[in-house]
Order: sequence, then structure tokens, then C-alpha cells
Amino acid sequence: TNEPKPLETPRRRVHPIIGGSETLRITFGAQPLAARPNLLAKDQEFFQDESEGGPAKEFIFRAGHIEREVEPISRSASPKAKARRLHNDIQNKMYLSLKDELGEKNVGTELDTGIGTTIDLVARRSGKLIFYEIKTSESVRANIRQALPQLLEYAFWPEESRADELVIVSHRPSTADAGRYLRYLRKRFSIPITYRQFDLNNNNLL
Repeated sequence: TNEPKPLETPRRRVHPIIGGSETLRITFGAQPLAARPNLLAKDQEFFQDESEGGPAKEFIFRAGHIEREVEPISRSASPKAKARRLHNDIQNKMYLSLKDELGEKNVGTELDTGIGTTIDLVARRSGKLIFYEIKTSESVRANIRQALPQLLEYAFWPEESRADELVIVSHRPSTADAGRYLRYLRKRFSIPITYRQFDLNNNNLL
């Protein structure tokens, strides 16, 4: 079986980001216990992996999407099953929305980063590459906490610039504190990070 092993307390990896005279330290593998039951298999693997990985390969954009299963689900379903269904629903609908806006050749899902991980969705807009990471926690803060280290590694590990913009996507509307936090990261450390809510009723990014 390829099912990931149960999460153990992970060894923490600290990634420094220099901005002006200050250093921001992002801790990898420090997921809160409350978030762990909702992590998808690939996210669980990301936070569990303690290997250094192989040499980075070139990131290659490829358009297209394989529709994800959005199966009926019962109230008694596990948190992980509910999270997987919601993630798939957002990814399917978000792909269609961006495809209509940007054209079929400019949107792709589950793209290989070249460093052993995959990105939920990538879009090309006006010559720029945008990486989107979808999260399904009920807390905006938890969604940011989970997505930020993933997006930073996808885009910049070990010393690359694969993306021009990084976007955290969730079904939850942003909060005032979340907005202030991400504005601070953009201003102080020049991290091109934003948070967008995906409206499942109207099938578009807000």
C-alpha cells in the first residue's frame, strides 16, 4: 500500500528569508495537531518528509486537468474524506473558472515542481506564473499556516524563482488579521503572497 504512515511529531526545518535588515524564519513540519486529521495524503507526506531530496529539476508548465472525483459523502465520513472531497470540488471548479478567464492553454493542475512535489494549480497571466495552493481548514489562520511553507518551497527551493505570485485558496473568507499578516509579509520581506476565497456558489475566486 502507498498510504502514508500515521503522522509522528516531525523534525522541524527552519527556512530563513532575508528582507532588508530582518530575517523571517518559516518553520517546516510544524503542523498543529488539530490540522493533521484534515491533511491530504500529499500534504501529509510534505510535512513528514525528512529527506533532503535530490537535485532540483527544471519546472515545466503544462496545461490541462484531470477531473477529480467529488463523491457523495455522509455525515459520518472522516475529516480527511471530507477535506479531500472539498479540495477536489474547489480544484475542479477553479480550473474551469480560470480556464474560461485565461484560456485552456494557460491553466494546469497537479504540476511537478521539479523538486519532488506537486502544485495544486498553476496559471499563466500576462507572462507571469501564479502558483495556487488549496486548503480546506475551517480557520483562515490554519489555511495560511499550512500553505505558506509549501508555496515557498514550491516556488523557491533551493535558490530558484519558479513563480511570480503565490496564492492561498480556501472556501473561507479572509479575516482582518489575515489580511494584515499577509500585507506585512509582502511589505517587509517582499513575499508575493495573497489569500483568495473560492466562492463555491458562484464558482469563482473572490
